[in-house]
Amino acid sequence: MLFRSLPPNYTSTMADEESQAAAAMAQAKADAEMMRKAAEDPTEIHVALDAEFEKKNFLKVHQKLTEVFFLNPNLETGWRLTRVCYMLSVTAAGQHEQTYLSDGWGAAQKYLKMEGGEEHPDGRKWAGIILGAVADFYKPKEKVAASQEIREHLTACLEARPDDATALHAMGMYCFNVAGIGWFEKTAAKVMFGKELKSSYEEALAHFSKAGASRPEAWTKNDWMIAQCMMKQKTKD
Repeated sequence: MLFRSLPPNYTSTMADEESQAAAAMAQAKADAEMMRKAAEDPTEIHVALDAEFEKKNFLKVHQKLTEVFFLNPNLETGWRLTRVCYMLSVTAAGQHEQTYLSDGWGAAQKYLKMEGGEEHPDGRKWAGIILGAVADFYKPKEKVAASQEIREHLTACLEARPDDATALHAMGMYCFNVAGIGWFEKTAAKVMFGKELKSSYEEALAHFSKAGASRPEAWTKNDWMIAQCMMKQKTKD
């Protein structure tokens, strides 16, 4: 046959493709307009991206926040970028994990120097959390130095928000890890800061317990850490 007949659904398929292309173009224009506004005032895009974060669309949030922070470096975008970098690092592996952590900690170091950075509860909380993850890759001496800073960030957040469940859990993790450090790290801390790193499983348990009470929904990781603290206490006794 010189001419083949068109499939029955050809016209509708073409219409669907054109409709999808038009929708994609409209979305691209809307995104471009939002980014233009964000370069001056990121409030609107923060609201949109916070909603996407709650849906766990972390890659999308990371991409947009990275763009905004490049165009308009500011405190509110910075801590959100650090937060999503941490969340992505949790499910990443190898070099990808370290890249997310490095990017997130880099953003934190920038926004903490901005006006109001040291007083911002979310900024201090996520700086402490991501530094705790970054420090896992440090050498012992560097880890000791970071440990002091981690506690300072989390303490600053909890002074402003005593019932912040995420910060309480992070402080519980800090205390749990410090309670288990060895002689070398304790000695290094005393040499560097003039005092030992001190905490206990009892202190960790108190933070985990308060964190659980501050978040009504089920929290498996926090419950597991409560059980770990109790087990460590029994072993110690």
